[in-house]
Amino acid sequence: MRSPRRRGFVLLFALAIFALVGVAILALASLQAHDGRRTAQRVRDAQLEQMLLAGATEVKSHLEEAPLAADQSWKIELPAALTDRGAELDARVTLMQMDGAATVTIHAKIDGATMQQSTQFARGGDRHWQLISAQIVSN
Repeated sequence: MRSPRRRGFVLLFALAIFALVGVAILALASLQAHDGRRTAQRVRDAQLEQMLLAGATEVKSHLEEAPLAADQSWKIELPAALTDRGAELDARVTLMQMDGAATVTIHAKIDGATMQQSTQFARGGDRHWQLISAQIVSN
């Protein structure tokens, strides 16, 4: 028969092993949760960038159809799958220059996150609007 001291040592050793295993599992779960949040943020940011790209395409079409004035703004229609998630996409003319160039700010919002892009358009030799530059100005 084992002595009570020996049994106490084995019990403490077993409890220490269980504690170490618990801490390791907790650390792994925390890393997985962090990785999941980071992945979700990347997916959301990619969605916002795609919305800004679609917005730039829509702005070009809008410029072709109607004359614009400074401070003119409009909402860009989105699919129901995005609007159900609270997505919004709008454009605002921030500068119209005498030479026919236009600066338009596009604002995208989804899942509580926003991204904004400043786009510059100019008329080409064929008098059609061309996208000259696009820059994300906030994230």
